[in-house]
Amino acid sequence: DDKSRIDVSYANVEFRNFDCDDEAWPPDCFYTLFKIKKDCGSSRFVRYGDDAQKAVLNIISNMVEIQGKNYCVCRFEVQQWEWEAIMGSNPSKRKGPHKPVENVSWIDCRHFISVLNSFPEVGSAGLHFRLPSYDEWMFICFGTSDILTQLTESEKDLEKKGWLDFNSSNQTHNVGMRLPNSFGLFDMIGNVWEYTSDSSGFCRYVRGGSYTSDREWYGISTSPLPHDKFNDIGLRVFADKITMVPQ
Repeated sequence: DDKSRIDVSYANVEFRNFDCDDEAWPPDCFYTLFKIKKDCGSSRFVRYGDDAQKAVLNIISNMVEIQGKNYCVCRFEVQQWEWEAIMGSNPSKRKGPHKPVENVSWIDCRHFISVLNSFPEVGSAGLHFRLPSYDEWMFICFGTSDILTQLTESEKDLEKKGWLDFNSSNQTHNVGMRLPNSFGLFDMIGNVWEYTSDSSGFCRYVRGGSYTSDREWYGISTSPLPHDKFNDIGLRVFADKITMVPQ
């Protein structure tokens, strides 16, 4: 009811409540968004007292095009400050603005991406965000190199690339602190597991290992249920490149 929390006149604000009957919305959600009516006919959603646009633009600016593919990938796992700016709260157990968000379910991540795609800046950039498929994640992690060779790397080599149980001090770390892979992507190994869109029955595959994983675990997948939340699972966003139609 506190309309003064956003700097617009009441006549230009449309209050819109989203019901929670779709699986992409968490069961405990009730989000109120403000649709700002522009003179030019475009609109955007503004959240209560946030830096949502800054977070969205930061994500867009860190998208990396993958040669020969019609999608791009964020250099970093979604950071806690980005999630909080866009969603209004930070569910993570191991707090730190530049640490990867965790303690989020697959359903939560679907909701985050849905809200992210509502920003006109995303469409203007010719992008549509989503989770990766299992095969896409495997490709951007390992590329065309010998996977078995990478999975048998020494702890000394792995320490340069990611945060695993032997170098993490049992906590997540700021994104981008280890060496990137050949695509320029950080933390593909360790820090937090990353959700994919693929499933095994009701369970959803996650990949990459986390700060609690040993060197044998980071190369395999695990399958939490859609509503499960763990303090070592987060996400990295992919985006399809959309052909822009001239106005």
